[in-house]
Amino acid sequence: RIKPRDKVWDSIYSGTLRNIKRHFLSYDLNNVCYLTGGHKYGDKHKEVYDDLHKNQTNQFTLVNQKLDRHHMPIFYNLSKVGLCLSKAEGAMYSSMEYLLCGLPIVSTKSIGGRDEFFTDKNCIFAKDNSKSVKDCVDKWLNNYPSLKERYEIREDAIRMQKTHTKVLKNKIKE
Repeated sequence: RIKPRDKVWDSIYSGTLRNIKRHFLSYDLNNVCYLTGGHKYGDKHKEVYDDLHKNQTNQFTLVNQKLDRHHMPIFYNLSKVGLCLSKAEGAMYSSMEYLLCGLPIVSTKSIGGRDEFFTDKNCIFAKDNSKSVKDCVDKWLNNYPSLKERYEIREDAIRMQKTHTKVLKNKIKE
């Protein structure tokens, strides 16, 4: 098992380098890992890539390659806090992946559904500025959930998924 002292990154942001992901809100963070999914969007979003390299002045790791689904949990389990910073998008798969790995989350308010699974035990909401994001990450780091609490984050996410699946199955039956 990976213990908190074995973790490599303070926070992780899994999201393609696109403007909607608002990576700039993480630029005050130190020791963050960016999982970007490679060059899926080509040069179209090169300015976001360039902006990250120009403005993220603290220590960071950029994993700018496509990873298969079996490797994602390795990066999550080597990180302490998951980041969700977009203002509007769908469910955001990585938010659920964070929860299933027992990671607490720092999120900004958003529309689109990702916060459906966020509770006061697994998420702190930041304002739409980098100082607030840093303060919220620091809050988690200074009061990091125990292994038992991280297991509960995971189990709560699974329980909530089952509830949603049941509702969906009932709607399909109708």
